[in-house]
Amino acid sequence: MSMLRVHSLGDSWTCIEAGGTNQGWQVYAGLFPEHRHGIPGSTAAQWAVDEGGILTAATGTMRPGDTVFVSLIGNDFRHAISDGKLTPQEVEAACENLAAVVVRLRAAGAHVIVMGYANPYPGNDVAAVAANSLCAMIRRIANDSNAKYFDVARHLVMPDHFDGRDFHPTAAGHKAIARAVEQEVNG
Repeated sequence: MSMLRVHSLGDSWTCIEAGGTNQGWQVYAGLFPEHRHGIPGSTAAQWAVDEGGILTAATGTMRPGDTVFVSLIGNDFRHAISDGKLTPQEVEAACENLAAVVVRLRAAGAHVIVMGYANPYPGNDVAAVAANSLCAMIRRIANDSNAKYFDVARHLVMPDHFDGRDFHPTAAGHKAIARAVEQEVNG
């Protein structure tokens, strides 16, 4: 797939495997190193304000018509809930920041595909509800921003896709995402 102009952009779900290996679906899908814009721990808020020039650097590698898979907002919610509460203002800010990133990418001429997340803890009903709620927000943002939504959870269904301890997919999970990304790009 690396001959196509495809980019990853966002948080650790692009580049970190369970156990901390820095590969991720972006490597397995064959994206050029200069098209891999995954920054572990990054938030939609950081990307939206272009902290440290991260969004400017990413868009600087893009040409009109490039496809960009965006994985963001999970860390915004993880940080927001760290105090045990999630306020409507925190939810609204996270959603607005993700939308701002999508709008900026679309303004650069990119075809934007916003990725959801999957429940990394199979059998945990609370985690399942949280993941489904997060994905519903991401889907709405994608629709409202004229971007496409990519349902990652549809592709992370095998027992070896998560290890049950880490919230990142395993290497097998990232390989499943890479295959799905390739199918999405190649039709």
